[in-house]
Amino acid sequence: MKQFAVIIFVSLFTTSLFSQTSELQVYSGEKKSFTLFVDGLKENDAPKWKVKVKNLPAGPHHVRVLFDNGQTNTIQKKINVPASSVLTFEILLYENAGRKWYDLTQVDSIIKEKIPEPEPIDSSVVIELKKAEKKADSLLKVSVPEPKIAEPKGVDSLAVIPKPSVNDTIVTTKAESKFQCTNPLLPVGFGLVMEQLKSESYEDLLLDKAKKLADENCFSAIQIMEIMQLMEFEVSRIEFAIYTYPKCFDPMNYKFVEDAFEYDSSKEKLNEALFAKPGKKSAIK
Repeated sequence: MKQFAVIIFVSLFTTSLFSQTSELQVYSGEKKSFTLFVDGLKENDAPKWKVKVKNLPAGPHHVRVLFDNGQTNTIQKKINVPASSVLTFEILLYENAGRKWYDLTQVDSIIKEKIPEPEPIDSSVVIELKKAEKKADSLLKVSVPEPKIAEPKGVDSLAVIPKPSVNDTIVTTKAESKFQCTNPLLPVGFGLVMEQLKSESYEDLLLDKAKKLADENCFSAIQIMEIMQLMEFEVSRIEFAIYTYPKCFDPMNYKFVEDAFEYDSSKEKLNEALFAKPGKKSAIK
């Protein structure tokens, strides 16, 4: 009888939990195709101009929009999702001081059902929520390129790159640092780099080619992560992540790179290599 009561309680709790999940809708009024990522997870297999995400937990989330045309700026935004709601965002084009860029703008918010007064939350749950919000904040420390466009080096078919305009990037000032990479590739140029790497049949050749391209080009943290996702073995991903850190355009965003790892132990190895503790030598020279 007790077991039956426990089963009923768990069932009711699970039903209540899912009834308070939310939905997120993102669409492009210009019908530009894009891929949507929420907290690093890809939400649509093929690029679409409208994407819906269901069963989204309440709280802060990091949203990234990667356009299919390869020349429109990537959108990154932190959103706070209320429980049991449907949020709708439209991708709109903004212009200011001769600069144009796309961004997400909330156009609608619907509460699916009346939410009961929440019960007191214990301290451990509060700590977890704060950790989730801190993680979402850390993913948003995004640095963007200067107007000058870099052409990819060490790849074939450069003639297919259309002539870019100043509006292809968002303008900002990059802080001075020891990192010499100052002009990362636009998506259209990075696409050629990815095609070149995909042509390598063996992991060791892929790793060597990726290192060479990292020496010749300026990659952002997200681009480094996408290159690592082409690698089959975790040891290759770790080696490449350590190698490219001093060459990265935005090392403050290197948390993105960790999304390419399958194991937490790999993240620990990377952090030990990059930020050696007292008494240990870093793998970064």
